[in-house]
Amino acid sequence: RGAGMLRSAGLEMEWQVAEAPVLPCLRGSGALELVRLLHEALPNTVRHARARRIIVGTEGDATHVTLWWVDDGQGIDADAVPGTGRRSMAARAQRLRGTLAFHSPAPRNWLPQGRGMALVLRLPRA
Repeated sequence: RGAGMLRSAGLEMEWQVAEAPVLPCLRGSGALELVRLLHEALPNTVRHARARRIIVGTEGDATHVTLWWVDDGQGIDADAVPGTGRRSMAARAQRLRGTLAFHSPAPRNWLPQGRGMALVLRLPRA
């Protein structure tokens, strides 16, 4: 769905999905919550990050699956007050019984340059 926005912004998207199990929190309206959360992340990245690349990846442990949305853009200030987009995404994560965190710069295991921003959505397996 976001292909046109990616193209017009000159963004590349890389998928590193290691694990994508069926999660109970994504049943019913949960899947729509996740889609809408990611649909909020894309325009926020395009508008604010000045990024050239987005990495979407997953990793899991015994109790959670973590979805990473990492861009190589300018990042955000630690003192930045969350705007409507970040607050909306956090509310969606909460409705999924998950947690949402933002890291700037992105962790080096996702973006070695020590730049950008990572949106980290942690969802329960049960």
